[in-house]
Amino acid sequence: MLGVLRRFAATEPFIVILVRHEINLAAEICDRTLLLDAGRPVREGSPENLLEAR
Repeated sequence: MLGVLRRFAATEPFIVILVRHEINLAAEICDRTLLLDAGRPVREGSPENLLEAR
């Protein structure tokens, strides 16, 4: 399913909201990420920035 979304995103402008518990997988497929803790925003930015801040 993620491969289909990735191919579609390469050709069409649209937004996908993806909820993941694995930050590494999210970093692999997302342009922007929002990190939540107990449902509250903790950090937002590019996946690379979130992984560097771990």
